Amino acid sequence: MKMWNFLTKREWYILSRERAILLIVLIAPVLYLFFYGSIYVHNTVTKAEIAVIDRDQSEFSRLYRQYLEADPVLVTQPINDVDEAQRLLEEQKIAGYLILPSHLEKDVKQGKQVVIPAYINTGSFILGNELNKRFLQINQTLSTGILLKTWEARGLNPKTALQQSMPVTVDISPVGNFGYGYGSFLLVGLFLLILHQLMLISISESTALEFEKNTVGEWYETSNHHVLKALGGKLLPYYSLFMIYYLFVPTIPYRTFHLMQNSHLLNLFLLGLPAFLVVGEIGLLIGSFLKTQLQALQFIAVISVPLFLMSGFSWPMEQMPLILHLLNDILPTHFLLLSYQSMTQMGSSLHEQMPSISVLWLQAFIYFLLLEWRYSKVFCKAGNHDKQSEN
Repeated sequence: MKMWNFLTKREWYILSRERAILLIVLIAPVLYLFFYGSIYVHNTVTKAEIAVIDRDQSEFSRLYRQYLEADPVLVTQPINDVDEAQRLLEEQKIAGYLILPSHLEKDVKQGKQVVIPAYINTGSFILGNELNKRFLQINQTLSTGILLKTWEARGLNPKTALQQSMPVTVDISPVGNFGYGYGSFLLVGLFLLILHQLMLISISESTALEFEKNTVGEWYETSNHHVLKALGGKLLPYYSLFMIYYLFVPTIPYRTFHLMQNSHLLNLFLLGLPAFLVVGEIGLLIGSFLKTQLQALQFIAVISVPLFLMSGFSWPMEQMPLILHLLNDILPTHFLLLSYQSMTQMGSSLHEQMPSISVLWLQAFIYFLLLEWRYSKVFCKAGNHDKQSEN
């Protein structure tokens, strides 16, 4: 026990002297959580400006415009010229525009199918999706009203006419992300990725620092030449701190940014135990191949975005090449992010996530074997080097 305490104190001493690592460990997690979260504090579209070109100027076209104006998100402005509307769209001063064609009311009364051209800025997929959804809702409401009047004109009572107008309906019950907010989806994974990457950076930098300052032999000697104790003393401070941050995330940050939390903290703790252990082991492994703190920072910075993109969180794994499936099987990111999302957002039980947790523990065991093999060589080489220096 005294040996573990001494090794841990040694690591805290290194942290206290290395401000770059200390900032990453103590300041960056909280700062990044609230800074990135504040970007998506209003994570749904609250305003979208559109233009309406009314070529019919009829009672029905005015009704259509009234529906657009009544929408809580859409802000309409009348324009007579298509070229002007197109220019405003290209300059991103409006999110889209509609053209209400001539003879719109006449064609509707004659029962003809009417096409209303809509041009949407899909360069911004958040705005584009929101406009598309709201245009479809307005068209469906108006179309249902037209069919309802048609069936009533044929002598059906209002209730039967409504059933005939809407023979099939869908009752959608969202499970997670009730507001369909982009931020509500993204922040769940982004918060974990921040902790994941900061832990990787701090451990790999601390390990690389041992090589940079030629203190690997001292590190090994402090552990009484015990590989497991040396690695555990290096890992324990970071592992403890980042597990605390991990359990902090679904409390104050989630409440601050109105994210759903449908899982017990104990269940999340049991998921995080193997996941962050694997992250720490990977950090130790990466650091053993790098010779300076700067190299460690650069390497983790390069792999951060690819790790997130290929994790299956932002894009379905089924759509990815086989090689990415294989890479995800040896990394904790995929299993941690998706299980965490299922538990916090959809109320998935710990039992349902046991396959992922089992894989994470298996990864932890495999990386432990790799670390023992790698550092046996590293410490042996460092010991030989120290002997040669003494001679």
